[in-house]
Amino acid sequence: MKNEALIHQYQSKFRHHLIGKWTTKAGTFSMMRDTFEFKADGTGIWTIASGMGEAIIKFEWRTKAAFTIEFREIDAEFEEIDDWLTIHYDFRLLQTDVSEAVILVQKDRDTFYLAQTKIGLSGNLD
Repeated sequence: MKNEALIHQYQSKFRHHLIGKWTTKAGTFSMMRDTFEFKADGTGIWTIASGMGEAIIKFEWRTKAAFTIEFREIDAEFEEIDDWLTIHYDFRLLQTDVSEAVILVQKDRDTFYLAQTKIGLSGNLD
């Protein structure tokens, strides 16, 4: 019941937006890291890091409905490079070798968008 209450808190807070920093929640042995930072102005940055280096992808987002955003990657050279993509999201509990965490997922998937890792809120739910 405690786990359901925690997921409900995330669902209440992030019903219409994902503002905040979401980063890899994978336990001790993660070789890759995904970090999504959703800003209140409708922009964001997705950082993909591995032993091979780091890639930064800028994006725009907007609320479409409860637990649904529209998302598109942007490129300074070509302005928008993708049409808006609709993403239906939710939250699940992840048990790792070091802790338990609530993760952000795309409905019917184990990860969010094209992330290679499972991501959760960086910091507290406040």
